[in-house]
Amino acid sequence: MSIRVASPQFVGRTAELARLEQLVRDAVDHVPGFALIGGESGVGKSRLMDEFAARAREGGARVITGDCVDLGDAELPYAPLVGALRGITGEELAEILPRGARELSALLPQFEPGDAELGPSSLAQGRLFELLLGLLGGLGAERPLVLVVEDAHWADPSTRDFLSFLIRNRRRERLVVAVTYRTDELHRRHPLRGFLAEADRTRAVTRLTLERFTREELTEQLTGILGHPPAPQLVEELLSRGEGNPFFTEELIAAGDSADGRLPEDIRDALMVRIESLSADAQAVLRVAAVAGPRVRHALLEVSAPLDHDTLLAGVREAVVHHVLVQEHDDDVYRFRHALLREALVDDLLPGERGPLHAAVGRALAADPSLSASGRSVAAELAAHWWAAHDLPAAFTASAQAGEEAERMAAFAEANAHFERAAELWDAVLPEHRAGSPDRVELLRRGAEAAHLAGDSDRATALGKSALGLVDATSDPLVAAGLHERIGRYLWVCGQQRDAIEELSRAVAVMPEDAPAVDRARVLGAEGHVLMLLGRGAESRDRCEQGLELARQAGAKLEECRIRNSLGPALMMTGDSDAAITILEGSRHLAEELGDPEETTRAHINLAEVLDQVGRLDDAVEVSRAGVAAARRDGVPSVLPMLIGELAERLVRIGGWDEAEAILPEAMAPTTSWGVGRADALAALAQMQALRGDTADAERSLREVDQALREAVGSMWTAPTATARAEAAFWDGRPADAREVVIAELNRRQETDDSEVAYLAPLIAVGARAEAELAARARVTGETEALAEAVRRAGEIRDVGRDLIAADPPPEAALLVEVATVEAARAEAAASAEDWTALAERWERHGGAFQVAYCRWRAAELVLAGGGPRGDVPAMLTSAYRTAERLRAEPLRREIADLARRARVSLDASVGDDADIARNGSGAGGSAEAEPSVADRIGLTARELDVLHLMAGGATNREIAARLYISQKTVSVHITRILAKLDARTRVEAAGVAQRLGLLSSEPAGS
Repeated sequence: MSIRVASPQFVGRTAELARLEQLVRDAVDHVPGFALIGGESGVGKSRLMDEFAARAREGGARVITGDCVDLGDAELPYAPLVGALRGITGEELAEILPRGARELSALLPQFEPGDAELGPSSLAQGRLFELLLGLLGGLGAERPLVLVVEDAHWADPSTRDFLSFLIRNRRRERLVVAVTYRTDELHRRHPLRGFLAEADRTRAVTRLTLERFTREELTEQLTGILGHPPAPQLVEELLSRGEGNPFFTEELIAAGDSADGRLPEDIRDALMVRIESLSADAQAVLRVAAVAGPRVRHALLEVSAPLDHDTLLAGVREAVVHHVLVQEHDDDVYRFRHALLREALVDDLLPGERGPLHAAVGRALAADPSLSASGRSVAAELAAHWWAAHDLPAAFTASAQAGEEAERMAAFAEANAHFERAAELWDAVLPEHRAGSPDRVELLRRGAEAAHLAGDSDRATALGKSALGLVDATSDPLVAAGLHERIGRYLWVCGQQRDAIEELSRAVAVMPEDAPAVDRARVLGAEGHVLMLLGRGAESRDRCEQGLELARQAGAKLEECRIRNSLGPALMMTGDSDAAITILEGSRHLAEELGDPEETTRAHINLAEVLDQVGRLDDAVEVSRAGVAAARRDGVPSVLPMLIGELAERLVRIGGWDEAEAILPEAMAPTTSWGVGRADALAALAQMQALRGDTADAERSLREVDQALREAVGSMWTAPTATARAEAAFWDGRPADAREVVIAELNRRQETDDSEVAYLAPLIAVGARAEAELAARARVTGETEALAEAVRRAGEIRDVGRDLIAADPPPEAALLVEVATVEAARAEAAASAEDWTALAERWERHGGAFQVAYCRWRAAELVLAGGGPRGDVPAMLTSAYRTAERLRAEPLRREIADLARRARVSLDASVGDDADIARNGSGAGGSAEAEPSVADRIGLTARELDVLHLMAGGATNREIAARLYISQKTVSVHITRILAKLDARTRVEAAGVAQRLGLLSSEPAGS
């Protein structure tokens, strides 16, 4: 007797369903939500999505669904998005995106391709992602939109990148995204792991894991299937065999409905028993459907299956009646009830069956691409089918076309895979079959560029070198020069600066004199770029100025923008900082005008660096923040880690450690490739870990930096790592080890450019501090030789620093050398409390929270040691302790606490802010009778409340400074304190906390 395959009642999952429904309710109020639903195969993820979708529709939401597609080694770009957006009409698209509709036509199979192609540039993917975000937001303008993405364990790289972009760039869309994936598919190196790790760090993401059914839930499921309560022994047997997996239970009981009534031994047998119970014609239909993919059109089955019309129709009907295939809302499309059924069929195919079936499907799709149920990406499907059919000429042609198609869709990882496959097949295909396709050099070149744009510059380098090995530089110098230039770029991103400059020098040497001006400009600009990065400012300026002239002659705006981005820092290195800022601000505007994200982010990086070096640290932080936001918005994976690393490094210096800690993981996600960008982020993290006393973690981070910069040269790259390593040793109580690190780095340095000053000055300061500590220890133990050596070395390090800043140094570098000077005096026991107090005041004006706390601690130490008036000591120690505690700089906090304990100074947590301390000495005071306000209890001063009101209103530091008649540095200090007192990581979070506490209910005094 035939029985139901699935229970008509929805069983269990009440908590999970409630969480999902709450996301829809939140979306009504413009709070977008994301749910990641994991579970093993067959545990009920799709059934939960069906129930959720039905309830969401009943509640008025619009639901669209797309499936990720398993094509083996081939990649089908944006497969779930193509499927989900299949129902969008032209009128809707034009209304939501009147300017971007044609650009999205490459992704939407229901529209004819537009004139504008996205093309192979980092702009393309960012632009596509922005358009998709705008489309999804527009679709949910009047009612919530629910996007369901099924089987993300098969997601192509571009889909994963878009989902990450969607999570990071959510605004106020009425959008809920639900993504399912199989937990049992996620091996250690599975690419989805990186996406999940990144998503976990976002508060908007809800993670759900579906567990197997309990005995009670299994009983309820069986009651629904059988139509009556099951016998207890059947429940026990199914619980033992299926272990509570809902789909396995369904298949076991369906397979057991046979002549002998016995249950199969395992699940695979159960699946095959179900299929083998069908007629031979139905099985033939299912084999073709399994090879075609998870979804298949009826018309494709008619063309591909070796059956006449009536026999085919009967076979399809039988497969549908027995719940192996399910008819979709589109009457022409079928899908397997569960992916495991298709997988069992594919695995059961004999080698002699698989090839001919793939060939039949391939011939049908090649003759009529509209037979595909996947959308517009037919080339990728054909590449997979021809490869499986061992038709190498057809696989070659389809792979090359699939690569071009993926390029147009800005799916760079997929484009790389297809171009590589085509290049591999080159020798296996006769010349007449390659006619009309790109040659092997071009395939490798485009594969390399696609890998670079996808963030894998190591792979790009290897492919570029393979292409170069096939080129005769004598007969084809222009191609050779272009390849040398790109390889140089890839090598720089990989951290191999020495090799990069060699490649770029070869590009200049190979480039013919009569080459087009734009090609010569590109090569000269690239060489100038890397020379700048190596600190060779004068050479870089010369190359850039030559290239800029050629670019202007050719009217090549993009090349002009690229060269200006490199020329700015070169001008800074050669002493023309005003011109550097002017040209970089112009470059940033030009890049935004051209719409090129990579150059836009480069302009942010270089402008922030120049502003930093001229002492405008607050402005540099704001430019860095804007650069990170632009890179996230535009999807520039190759540059984002560097932007985050440089922002984090500046935040560490000004005391924004919590913000730095919050943003750094994104730059070091498992999906991030090795290179200078990730090394920047790791170095910033290591510096913070060192100052917090997390020595083991700092060393781990530094070992990864060493790996990423294994061939880097120049103090720009090596000095920050050495500084972090020396800091870690010093705060771990090993000043002698810190000494060795500093000596090794200073010995590595050869002739010094002015450009090295900013990178070496922090090392000079920590080196002098280590020597002063060694001198203090030797003085206590009476080791005269050790004392003399420490004093001598401290003086030598100070003198190196003074030499570095002899000619117009960056303000912070000069301040760090002054620290080294006072540390050298401390080594001689000649430093005074006034020296340290003056340094603390200078650091406070410049913006350096940790340095201020350190200097105040040293000043208090000398006041107490000298036995003089102690009036200012409580204020100095309390302020320093508070800063160390807020930064979680545990070693410094312990030192301050220890000094306070020995001096019997109370570090009272109720003491007011630094301004109060300065006015009142000990910080005590105030009316005991007055009921403290919320602001008083938190410790917010009147000025901080003024800043908080303006900050919550969206004002920038510059605007706040103008409104309150204070400097931007003072504004930055106030904001840092406000974030700490409200326990907030960002301005937005602080505004939310302030609103909840009622701190924004009254008008600020500064208004």
